[in-house]
Amino acid sequence: MSIFNVSTVWNIDRHTEPARVFEELAGLGFERFELAWLSPEKFKKLKDPAARRFTAGKVDSLHNFVPDTPVLPKGRWKGNAFMLTALDEEERKLAVRYSIDTINNASELGAKAVVLHAGEPEYSGPMSEYLTALFRKGLRGTTAYAEVFDNIIKNRTERMPACYSQGLRSLDELNERAARQKILLGLETRLRFEELACPDEMEDIFRRFEGGSFRYWHDMGHAFCQEQLGFVAEMEYLERFGDRLLGMHVHDVKNTEDHNSPGAGEIDYSKFIKYFKRSSVLKVFEIHHKSPAGSIVTGRKMLEELCLKR
Repeated sequence: MSIFNVSTVWNIDRHTEPARVFEELAGLGFERFELAWLSPEKFKKLKDPAARRFTAGKVDSLHNFVPDTPVLPKGRWKGNAFMLTALDEEERKLAVRYSIDTINNASELGAKAVVLHAGEPEYSGPMSEYLTALFRKGLRGTTAYAEVFDNIIKNRTERMPACYSQGLRSLDELNERAARQKILLGLETRLRFEELACPDEMEDIFRRFEGGSFRYWHDMGHAFCQEQLGFVAEMEYLERFGDRLLGMHVHDVKNTEDHNSPGAGEIDYSKFIKYFKRSSVLKVFEIHHKSPAGSIVTGRKMLEELCLKR
């Protein structure tokens, strides 16, 4: 039995029947799953006997929102369809509503955790994408790079307080529901530094909700990219919040392109062995569709062998 779980993001869009999704993932050597990017139609089909053969008692986590929101606003993507930090109260309420639906669904499926994106300042724009493009051209250390970097920090500092206040209101509502349903909420390291939560904000959230449902969810690729771009050291999140670690998204990064199979990029996995060996920590392969099946199997075996050697 593998110590690693796997997310449905890899192949969910290739199949109309969830049973086929899980059958293919099981064929890669995984026995436990994280649900993500399921349309309402596919989510309903989880109750079919063909799907339950794979999922009954084997779904440990859901990645908000599950199912997908009925509407995807222009310029948004599934995981950030509605913001818990939205200044528009109607949007914030929708984000809370669909997050609570996910918590309820996690409870019904017997899962342990829901992975959350806490939100971001409004109108943060594509600055991180522009910074990443400069990095890929080898321009870190140049005046142009420094200007974009400084603008990201300035924009975030100016816009975050109001959004952060809204986010805390939302998290309070989710904490109450999650506690009632006995579901843990993993605050995920984000790829774009503009988003919540940076280390100090995460520290504040854990302090405010001490004893509640919030835990830390480490995304290996996102933390690696934050260090490459110059924001936060790769291991700082784990050094500060490792005692609250609920789960990890496991993938690799190649020239700031994340969600590759482990071993296909630049991450040094030896740093994470002590976390991999914690049975209480959910370790989820979150690989996007670009990676071939063979590379996922190779990555899984590589990390399993690495853990056995230490």
